[in-house]
Amino acid sequence: MPGSVQNAAVSAPSTLVVCVGMTAKIVATGGPTPAAATPFTWKSSDKSKADITSVSSVISGSSAKGEATIEGKAVGKTIVTVTYTCKLGGTASTDVEVNVIKVEIQSIDRIPPRKPMDVMVTTTPSPCRREFP
Repeated sequence: MPGSVQNAAVSAPSTLVVCVGMTAKIVATGGPTPAAATPFTWKSSDKSKADITSVSSVISGSSAKGEATIEGKAVGKTIVTVTYTCKLGGTASTDVEVNVIKVEIQSIDRIPPRKPMDVMVTTTPSPCRREFP
């Protein structure tokens, strides 16, 4: 109906954990029919803790999927707000609590000593994975 505003909806995970210096992705879905090729806007409430480094959107019929890459900057918490705008002007927003953590390795013992080796460290949560040659 001309002049009416559709009720927009957006969904995303409620929390995300990322390590300092690492990145993680937030994926959001929105509907109904998106307003533009980039119907999602993303905002970090504290860019000193975590910042949005890239965004993308994929439109499929009457819905859209948006993705944002979040980089952990400093230990702490911040809120990333994602807002979706539909074709007739309706908007919806949701917040994602981003927890930025720091993982430190205290020591690594080589067995046997003096031979080169590859080391891979995997932590929980999984975004804190590093490989050391």
